[in-house]
Amino acid sequence: MSFRQRDQDLVHALRREERRTGGRTGLTLTTCVGYGVRDEITRTAAALAQAAREGEVDPHPHLLDEDDSARRLPHPDMPDVDLLWRTGDEQRVSNSPPWQAAYAELHFTRDHWPDVDRRHLWQAIDEYSRRQRHHGAAVPAPSPERVM
Repeated sequence: MSFRQRDQDLVHALRREERRTGGRTGLTLTTCVGYGVRDEITRTAAALAQAAREGEVDPHPHLLDEDDSARRLPHPDMPDVDLLWRTGDEQRVSNSPPWQAAYAELHFTRDHWPDVDRRHLWQAIDEYSRRQRHHGAAVPAPSPERVM
């Protein structure tokens, strides 16, 4: 089977699953296949530059806000990521959506994507559920122990 045919088969399989599970609302699963973060950043910057040229936004850094950028992302409706699960024994988040994953909790597994199943998912969710999320806020320092 050619590489191109595998790509097409994957797209068809993902679209089939999207149709099959489209009515479910308890979880949003976003998969990044062949995704390019640098392309996303470049397209967002170009869209902001075009908006500034057309007078839609003021390019002064103190006048641009997060919403100005978020509205110009290639997929502006994609929700923020709560749990970023990286498979394949990779300890990096390369080519993950930087905007949506800014405050994501990270989970790494050795297994590759085709080999993971619901047991791996529950393990990731269990680990995630035990974490205390701060969404970028400073974590208070533990109080020093008193020595008597």
